[in-house]
Parts: sequence; C-alpha cells; structure tokens
Amino acid sequence: IFTDNQALVAEVPYKVTVTARNSAGEGDPVEIVNFTEESSSPPPPSSVTTLRTDDGREILVSWTPLTLVEAKSLIQFYRVTFDPVSVSPKRQSGATCSQSPCDVLGTEISVMITGLDPSTSYVVQVSVVNGGGQRGPSAVVIAE
Repeated sequence: IFTDNQALVAEVPYKVTVTARNSAGEGDPVEIVNFTEESSSPPPPSSVTTLRTDDGREILVSWTPLTLVEAKSLIQFYRVTFDPVSVSPKRQSGATCSQSPCDVLGTEISVMITGLDPSTSYVVQVSVVNGGGQRGPSAVVIAE
C-alpha cells in the first residue's frame, strides 16, 4: 500500500489498481483510476539582473533558476515582462524577445530583450509558470 502522497510529483499521471485480498487470495482488479497530484504555482525566481548593451537598444535579463523542488513541478516557461518606467504571451523558442510579455522556455536562464529605445529606462520582472499556474513576479529591476 502506497500512502506517502508527499512523494507524488505534480502533473505526473498515476494509475491506481484496486483489488480485494483475503485468505483465499487476491481478486481481479475492481477499478483503475488515473489521476495527477494537484500542483501549485511556483515562487518567482531570485537574483534577477539586467545588463544593458552599450548602444542601449538591448537588455540582457538573467535569473537564478528554480530547482524542481522549489518549482513544485516541471517549469513550463519563464515569463519576462518589460515596460518603460513611465508606464505602469508570446512564447519564444529562443532566448530573445521584442514584445512584452515574453515567455521563454523553462530551460533558459536568460533572455535578450531587443528593439528598445536607448533613451528610456525599463522596469523588468520575471515569473515562473508551471502546471499550477503563475504566482507573483520577481522583484522589480530597473534597466537604465
């Protein structure tokens, strides 16, 4: 009998077969149940940093990736948002983006934001998205 639900991984399908057992032996399966452990939204990544290129038209955004335990399930993608400081999903398969929000594969630890106005400062934040959804973004980083 498996009773340790702490060992279940979110978003992973499990199959349970129920059988009766007595002194005469084990009976045929009564029911087969497929289920997944409910996942919860992950915390935001930490240590988000920005580095602006010399011409000011690009910003390299980097973060410390979450571990599988911290993320509570596989990371589907990181969501990077950036907006001009004065202003209060598109999934990317590479590590560049030019529109906000920008969804970057969960295996990435940075993204280059392109096509920016060099005379504008930008607010940058990163969120983690898994099967449980998205929770609040990282601390605000200002790229000047």
